[in-house]
This record gives sequence, C-alpha cells and structure tokens, in this order.
Amino acid sequence: MVTRGPKWDSDRIISTPPVLLDLLAAHLRRRGLTGADGEAFVFTGREGEPLHYPNWRRRVWAPARERADLPDLTFRALRTANTTAMVALAVDIKTAQTRAGHRDARTTLGIYARPTKDADRDAADRLGSYFLGPTSTDHHPSRGMARDRNDTTRDSRGISRDGTGDESSDRENDAPKRALDQDGSRGARWNRTTDLSIISAAL
Repeated sequence: MVTRGPKWDSDRIISTPPVLLDLLAAHLRRRGLTGADGEAFVFTGREGEPLHYPNWRRRVWAPARERADLPDLTFRALRTANTTAMVALAVDIKTAQTRAGHRDARTTLGIYARPTKDADRDAADRLGSYFLGPTSTDHHPSRGMARDRNDTTRDSRGISRDGTGDESSDRENDAPKRALDQDGSRGARWNRTTDLSIISAAL
C-alpha cells in the first residue's frame, strides 16, 4: 500500500466546484466523518480499510461503467476528459497544466487533451465568418471575429465603395496581417477583398 504524495512531488492546492464539494460532504456524512477526522481516508473499502485497486475495480468501477453504458472506459480516461474539457472551455494552458499536475505544458496538450467535434465546428464557423463574412444564420458578434460584409468592400486604402474612409476600422482589419507584410511574403498590403476574389474564382 502506497501512502506517499503524488509522483514528482506534485502536491498542489486547486479550487473545487461547489457541486463536487456537496457530493463529497454527503459521502463523508454517510461514513460518519467530520472535520475532526482529518487523517481519515476519504474513500475506503467496505469495512473502512484502505482501498485495494483490484477489489475497487471489480466492486465499484466495473459496475459503474456498466450502468453508464461505457463498458470500455478506463480510469485514466477520466483524467483525459478533464484536461480536454479545460482546453475546450478555453482555460488558459498554465492553469490547465497546474490543475492536471503536469511539469510541462506539452504533456497537457500533447498527451491528455483531445480535439473535440464541437471545437472543430466552432473553428470552422469562426474561420468562415472571418474570411467570408457571417451568414444569416451564423452571426457571432461576441466573438470579435465575424465582421459585416460591408467591411470586405474596402480597397487597399481603406476606402469603401461609397467613397467614405474608416481609418480605425482599416487598422483593425489589417492588424493580424502586418506580420505577413513585414516579412515580404505578401508584398503589397493584404486585404480580405483580394483573397475573397481568389476564393470565388477557385470555386
């Protein structure tokens, strides 16, 4: 029986969702434990003895998987699900790394986090709105990526077709592209109208 701390001395203090605290409190009440039992194990066997993995797996984990209709779920997959959820919820990588107890953020992203269909769909929607403009059924003003179709009618000087100019809007449109302009990969000033013409011609 191993009773030392986590590997790599990765002891840490993290915040806990209130709903999880309620579940733990109910569990401890059923066991008759209070704050005075600070050295007691939170989870034990049937007689209060320390958990042994083979017994726990057979008596608790396997039946729980069957009830959840996830017969092939591994216990490690819960850790993967937790890390993937943090990435999908846009938790900053340093916080995700710390909560997962990883020494290197590359472990968090490269091994535990998984791509999700929802995140991929969201990326597609954002890219579509950015390059092609929002559709009537896909407008996400809060994201800051979708722009009105009128913005794509500006020429390289920031002058719209009706002859009016909007210097601040022009700077905003071109800000993500300046790095490309500086290394000469685009040459002339980049604007989305040109790329839209290329896309339309290709289609």
